[in-house]
Amino acid sequence: MIKKEKEPYKWQWENSINSKDRYIEFGAAGEPAYESRRTNKSLSNHADTIIHANEMNISWHLDSKLQYDYLYNTIRKKKRRFKHRYEKDEYFTLVQQYYKYSDPKTHAALAVLTKEQLSIIKRKMDKGGIR
Repeated sequence: MIKKEKEPYKWQWENSINSKDRYIEFGAAGEPAYESRRTNKSLSNHADTIIHANEMNISWHLDSKLQYDYLYNTIRKKKRRFKHRYEKDEYFTLVQQYYKYSDPKTHAALAVLTKEQLSIIKRKMDKGGIR
């Protein structure tokens, strides 16, 4: 069985609402489906848009087009930055604890460290005990 890779989310709807550069027509060819949960979650991270995101959470039964139109027409144009979330695997937490780095610095350090160095760090950070 071949595992199909999931295409990364492109944030088109959220970028359209925040930047007002273009209005996305529903049903247009090639446009991904509108996900109100994801849009509301990303907008709830900012103080000026949390009320509108909560309003759409309350009105969950509305059509996707109505939700998008409400958010597009009520939220003011502004650059809103979203935090990048890093995948935290075993080595990520080990390097972060070993060097006492923040998430972005740890991500940069993992790009530089070799497998040998990571195995040394893993050995040094091993606390023993039953696993």
